[in-house]
Amino acid sequence: MACLKWEGEHEYFTAAIFRELSALQEIQALLLESHGMHAVFKFLKSKVGKTVELALGALGDLLQIKEGLHACKQLDEMEEISEMFHREDVVAILQNICGSDSIEQRILAMQNMCIMLDYTGPGSEIHHRFFHLPDPNESVLPNGFSLMKTNSRIPNPLLQTLVARLFANFSSTESNLPYLANNDMMTLMTFLSDQATRAEQEHMDKLKMDQEKGQEEAKADGQEDMDSGRLHTSVMLHRAVATVIANMVVQLPRSKFQIQDTTLLPIAIRYLNDENPRIRSLALLCLSGVGKTGKCVLFEVWENPMYSALIPLLPCTLR
Repeated sequence: MACLKWEGEHEYFTAAIFRELSALQEIQALLLESHGMHAVFKFLKSKVGKTVELALGALGDLLQIKEGLHACKQLDEMEEISEMFHREDVVAILQNICGSDSIEQRILAMQNMCIMLDYTGPGSEIHHRFFHLPDPNESVLPNGFSLMKTNSRIPNPLLQTLVARLFANFSSTESNLPYLANNDMMTLMTFLSDQATRAEQEHMDKLKMDQEKGQEEAKADGQEDMDSGRLHTSVMLHRAVATVIANMVVQLPRSKFQIQDTTLLPIAIRYLNDENPRIRSLALLCLSGVGKTGKCVLFEVWENPMYSALIPLLPCTLR
């Protein structure tokens, strides 16, 4: 792969060609056999932003197949072979891009990181390195956990959804949960849930206006796809937040976390009536623990006048 030595415009045009080829399923395996993953990470270290974006897109394509996931993990673990083919710190490179000046690059890097974390599983070395390294006591560079908090405040629905997905992955490891059981993080979870709810309400308001004006049939296909994508993004964000809360309820001891004492309780109650069955199931899990009186939290809350009107009939929740 002579392209690994190219710089400047040659590197950019090579990355553009590679990006097109990576989208073709029939040749993805061939690209990987020809050290394609080395090429991708060489492009990711480019000083040209467009080259980096093309490489992130290509990486996303290759990570859709098992061979690509394996090649990426192998590249992160391999020993030095030659000056051209050597180990790449996959986590550090993607982590660095998650703090890029480009929102598009941040989104693509987080998407790829989500895929890698799902592949390696909770508690893996890659999981630990992304979320906890570098150690904040030893470096001024942010680790993945710090980057997630920073990116959560950027008003971009897709970026915030990816942040929520990363938090859900983070919460899947029991040793990480104490990092979430504090007022700042619970406020952040509430903020992310409210952002998704606001996006859904804006979608419904716009749909209602279109119907009133009789323009629904005239709406362009591209706009319909965009609206559908935004709604799907909101559902994914709600699901991720519900996953974080459920993991905290199930795995943290009652002495450290009780949902009825936090700002997360109204979120769990609201999710009981969500249209998505997975979110409703997670909401029931959030409220299934033992409360202060020894009853199930759900029934304690049901008897509280402050919340009882917000809780739907149980048969409706279990529909």
